[in-house]
Amino acid sequence: MKRKRVFFRTLLRFFIIIGCAYTLIATSVFFYKNDQINRMRMDNAQRAFLEQAAEKMDVKLQIAGHIANLLRNNQSLINYAKSSEINYYDVTKLYDELKNYNGLFFSAGYRIDVTKPNQDLIVSSTNTMNVKRFQEELGMNSETIATLQQFYSSKDQIRSTMMLKGLKDQRTGKSMFTWVKRELIWGQKVYFYISFYEKDFLPAVEEDQSFIVFYKQNPIAMATEGSLDPVAAIYDKFRKTWPVLIKPGELLKGNNLEDSVDGYKLRVRSTTLYDDWQYAYITPIPGLFYNVSELLGGAASIFVAMLILCVGIGLFAANKVYRPVKTVIQAFGGEDLSQPNDEFQFLQDTARNIRMANEQLKETLLTQQLPMRNKILRDMLLGLIPDEKKEHHIEELKLEILREPFTVVIIEFTRLKIFQDRSLTKDAIMQIQSQAIYIIEEAVKAKALCQVMEWEHKRYLILIQEIDGVAIKQWFEDAIYTIEAEYELGLAAAVGKPAQHVNEIEEAYYSALRLLDYPAVVEKKTIITDEDIKQLHTASYYYPLDMERDLMYAVLRGKEDEALAILNRILEENLNHLHSNQDMLTQLWFEMRTTVNRILQQVNIDQDQLKNSWLLSGTEWHTPEDLARMITSYFTHLIHLIHDENQQFGSSAADQMMEYIHEHYVRDLSLKDIADHFSLSSGYVSTLFKQHTGENFKDYLNIYRVKKAKQIMDGETVKIADLAIRVGCNSANTFIRIFKKYEGISPGQYAGKGEPM
Repeated sequence: MKRKRVFFRTLLRFFIIIGCAYTLIATSVFFYKNDQINRMRMDNAQRAFLEQAAEKMDVKLQIAGHIANLLRNNQSLINYAKSSEINYYDVTKLYDELKNYNGLFFSAGYRIDVTKPNQDLIVSSTNTMNVKRFQEELGMNSETIATLQQFYSSKDQIRSTMMLKGLKDQRTGKSMFTWVKRELIWGQKVYFYISFYEKDFLPAVEEDQSFIVFYKQNPIAMATEGSLDPVAAIYDKFRKTWPVLIKPGELLKGNNLEDSVDGYKLRVRSTTLYDDWQYAYITPIPGLFYNVSELLGGAASIFVAMLILCVGIGLFAANKVYRPVKTVIQAFGGEDLSQPNDEFQFLQDTARNIRMANEQLKETLLTQQLPMRNKILRDMLLGLIPDEKKEHHIEELKLEILREPFTVVIIEFTRLKIFQDRSLTKDAIMQIQSQAIYIIEEAVKAKALCQVMEWEHKRYLILIQEIDGVAIKQWFEDAIYTIEAEYELGLAAAVGKPAQHVNEIEEAYYSALRLLDYPAVVEKKTIITDEDIKQLHTASYYYPLDMERDLMYAVLRGKEDEALAILNRILEENLNHLHSNQDMLTQLWFEMRTTVNRILQQVNIDQDQLKNSWLLSGTEWHTPEDLARMITSYFTHLIHLIHDENQQFGSSAADQMMEYIHEHYVRDLSLKDIADHFSLSSGYVSTLFKQHTGENFKDYLNIYRVKKAKQIMDGETVKIADLAIRVGCNSANTFIRIFKKYEGISPGQYAGKGEPM
C-alpha cells in the first residue's frame, strides 16, 4: 500500500507538472486565437450589419420607387397630369389612390406627395395643402426652397431627381430627407416628393459608430451614437478621401469598399438599385487585446479546469469520453438510459421533432403573408408577368382557375347616371353594384369555377373556367335580366376570346376590352361577343337598348302617348336621318318582333291572342311607309290589349300576391320568389304591385313586417334580436333600420312608450 501511495504521488506529480506545462501553452494559444477570432467575428458582424442594413434600405427604396412607378401609370395620376388647371375631381381621385397606400407608407417609414409646377397644391396620402404649408410642414428653410425653385425652373424635360436634406416633419418632430423625382407624364411635368424619416430609414448603431447615406457623393442622413466629435473628425476626412476611395466605375452596384483612416474603419457599399446612392459604416478599430479582461477570465477558467482534468485524467477517462453524449441528452431533457443504443435513438427522435417543428414554423410564416392573388392576376391580365414566371405563380398561389382553358368576361355598368340623378349617395350606388355582381357571381359559380375582381369604377372582371361561348352567354343573360328587373340597372357583359393556356390570358383580356370600345353595340346589347362586332360592320340601324327599355316600360304601363312618341322617334331616325336600306329595315323588323315577345312574356299573354298580328305572323311590307304604319298600328293594339288584360287579371293577381306575403313574410322573400311562385316575370310583378298598392314590393313587405312587429310589441315583451327573426329580418341591425325608416323611432323607443297599434 505504501508503494502504491508513493507511486501514486509520483505519478500524480508527473501529471501535474505535464498538465501545468500543457495548460500554460494551451492558455497562451487560447488567449491569442480568441483575440483573433473575436476580431474576425466583430469584423464579420460589422460587414453583415452593413449588408443587412443596406438590404433593408434597398427594400424601402425599391418599394418607394415601385409605388411611384405604379402611380405614374395610374389613370388617376394621368388625368391629374393632363389637366392644365386644378381639377378637384382629378385631385380627389389621386388623393384616394394615395390613401390606398397610406398603411404601407406608415409601416415603411416614408410618405409620398405629388404636385405639378405652377400649381399651389400638394396632394398627399393624408390630405391636400398649398405649397407654403407643405414647405412649412417639412421644415424647409429659405435655402432649401430656393434650391427647389431652381429645380422647378429647369427646362430639362427628361426624368431627373434631386435630394432635400436636413428637413424635419413639424407634425411628428422627426428628422427626414426628401427625394424629389420629376416625371414626364403625357408631356406634363409631375413631381414626386418621397420623404424618408431618418430614424425609420437608418439602422441603430452602437457607441462611437456612425452610419451615413450618400446621394451623388453628398451626405444626406447620418445615424451616430456617443460623442459626435471623433465621428465628425473622421467624417470630414472621409469626405476628403471620397474621390480616392470611390473612383468612377470602381464601385459597382452591390459591391463594397473598405479603408482605414486614423483608427477608424470605413466600409462603403453601393445600392443594388441606383448608381447615385451609397451607404457608409464608420466603426472604431479596436486596439491590441481590446477585450483583455474578457480573455483573461476565460483563460483563467481554462487553466483551472485543465489542472483538475490532469489530476483526475486516469480516474475519469471513461466519464470524460461519455460526458459529451450525457450533456447533450440532459440538454434535451432526457433521462439516463440503460441500453447503449437508446441514447442515439433518443437523439434521432429529437432531431426529427426539431425538423418537423421547423417545417410547421415555415408554414405558419407563409400563411401570414399578405394575399397576393388579385395583384398577380391583375399583372397577368395586363401582361406585366413574363410567361416563364406564370406557372410558378399559379403553383405558389393555388390559382386553380388558370390550370384549364378559361374565358375573360368584363362587366360594365352602363346606367349609373340614373342613380346619380336620383341623388343616391356614392356608398349606396356602390352597394347596389356589389349586390348586382354578387348575383352574377353566384349564378356563374353554380355552373363553373370563376374568379371575380373589381377592375375599375364601373367595371368588374370575371375569369370563368369555361370556353363554350354559347353557355357563357346564356348564364350572363339570365343573371343580368334578373338584376335589371330588380334594380333597373344597365349592364353589359363583354365576352373575350377563349384562352387555352395561361400564356394567352393577356390576349383574352384585351379581346374582351376591345368589345367595349363599340358604344353602338354596348348601347344595344346586353351580352357582347365578336359576332356582334362583325354584324355591326355589315349593317347598322337605330334602335338603342335604352330606347327599347323605355318603349317596353311605356307599353307595359299602358302609356300610349309616351309609347307612340318613342316609336315615332325610332322610325323617323331610321327612315329620314339614316336612310336605312331594305336589309337594315328588315333587321329592325326582327328586333321589333323580339321586343314584342319580351313584352308578351312579362304580361303572360299567349301569342295566339295576337296571331293576326303582322309582327308575329310574318306579314310582308313593301315600302318604309307601310312599315311605319304597321308598327304604329300594332303597338296601339298591343297597349289596349294589355290594358284590358290588366283590368281583368291585375286586381286578382295583386290580391293573391299580397295574401302570399302575409302568409310568408317571416321568410327571406324577394321579388323573384313572388314572380316564380305565380309564374310571372319580375318586371310585371313589380308593375302590378305599384299599380294596386301604390308601393313597390320591398316597401310593401317591410311596412307589413313593421306592422306585425308593432302588434307583437303591443302584446308582449320581447328582445329585439328575437323580434327581428320573428318578422323575417336576418339581423337586428337590419330590423332597427327598417323600423326607424317607416316609424321615425327605434323599436326600443316604441316599446318604451307602450303605444297601442
